[in-house]
Amino acid sequence: MRNSERLSQLLQRLDAVIVSIDAHGWAKRSFAPIVLTLAVISLVTACPDYAHFGPYPGVPWAAEAVAWKFNHPFALIPVAEVSHRAGASDGGIIEQLGKRSYRIAIPAAANTLGIGITTTLVVQQAAAVVFLGIFVLVAREALGDATSALFAGLMAATSFVGQWGFNDFTNFDGFAYLTLLLILWMRSAVCVALLTLFGGFCDERVILAIPLVWLWHAARPARQELQRPQPLETRENPGAFQFARAHWGLLAGFLGFGVLRLLLGFHWHQMVDTSGMRFAVMKSNLLWLPLALFGGIKGGALLFFGAGLLMVTLGGESYLALVGFATAPCVIAALWVYDLTRSLTFAFPSYFLAMCVLRRHMSRIEIRRLTFCAAFGCAIFPTYWVLLRVYCLLPVLRWL
Repeated sequence: MRNSERLSQLLQRLDAVIVSIDAHGWAKRSFAPIVLTLAVISLVTACPDYAHFGPYPGVPWAAEAVAWKFNHPFALIPVAEVSHRAGASDGGIIEQLGKRSYRIAIPAAANTLGIGITTTLVVQQAAAVVFLGIFVLVAREALGDATSALFAGLMAATSFVGQWGFNDFTNFDGFAYLTLLLILWMRSAVCVALLTLFGGFCDERVILAIPLVWLWHAARPARQELQRPQPLETRENPGAFQFARAHWGLLAGFLGFGVLRLLLGFHWHQMVDTSGMRFAVMKSNLLWLPLALFGGIKGGALLFFGAGLLMVTLGGESYLALVGFATAPCVIAALWVYDLTRSLTFAFPSYFLAMCVLRRHMSRIEIRRLTFCAAFGCAIFPTYWVLLRVYCLLPVLRWL
């Protein structure tokens, strides 16, 4: 049997599975069961360590520093005072606490609402569920197909971007990821501005992802196109410089964050904490980068490969280069710090840019094949994340 015939048979079997899924109407059922199912899949495949439900387990002095920040959200963490009990291997924690002083959004919100760290972490678990739901909604918009969006949601649920919100009990990244996704989802300039401002004070890497968000709001389908999709042959390449209302919100949020961040630095007489940002860290992270990328996105690499190949084949190299430049701030920032994988994941808006390219240049069945394979590739491999060494989010390893 020739290779072409084998490939044809494989595609027929794959199409039969996709048709069966579509015939059962799973992608078109009530939205809540879909989201809850994805959340259960994410929890099972990543298995959060709920036995240590709190920041810095096993490092009580660092946990006390986070509690102090929740009680004093607009003050610098007195790292020198709280770290006198630190061990020889706690240098990274000391450096991280210095940076956390500037991330005031979550401590300030919790302090205003009168809730503690444990309650905040419980809310973040709910936020991680919401993240998966909105990921599916944005994927529906980007791909124009509910079944493909369901596969994209499964891809997220079984990869780092959808699992970390359940697993992180220290950095509150689940709130930062959700805020960034809401910025992608919203069209209102006011909402985008407020979310950008809030997200920047959750984590500065939300601000670094703004170039990718900008391209998404330029490339995303208009509301009328969502109702009446254009024929495939009439769709143009994603626009890079089309200006929408959301762009005004991005500009306002960015400028607002910049002004408030400067005022905060002047008030504290310390503009930025650069501890831990050394060339030695960048050199080490460059070596870990391929594993961090594969361990984080796994089967999702198929979406980027497919979109990139289409851009090169159809003469879209300039747009591909533009996306590369937009991704660069997130990648460069990730290389400068220890927590490589969770920093790289702030570039997840690039998923939806890739989906926009696929929608414009591939048929529906081709998109379904690709997203199904991406989800399958994410599901069969465990999720790895890199922070000076490799960690695995896998139930068997957790239980052992």
